[in-house]
Amino acid sequence: MINSNVNTPIQAFPIKTNTDVFTGAVTAYSVNGPLVVHMTSDGDITCHYNTTGTPGTIVVPALANSDWVVDNDFDSIDVSASCIISKA
Repeated sequence: MINSNVNTPIQAFPIKTNTDVFTGAVTAYSVNGPLVVHMTSDGDITCHYNTTGTPGTIVVPALANSDWVVDNDFDSIDVSASCIISKA
């Protein structure tokens, strides 16, 4: 959220030169820093961690038009539906 010119909070999605737009599923998207994932369709976000040690995953069901922040505690993510991913 950011403040508008009348100090009212509005939702804002960061669009940068490295923002990625996917029309389908994404596999093994590397997490090199905090990410914002905007779901354009209903799907799941699967977060992978400790891929070189004891592997683990967290699966989050995500509805279309929802935004999620993925911390860089994770090594990579898979998204099962179309989405937009940008650095936070």
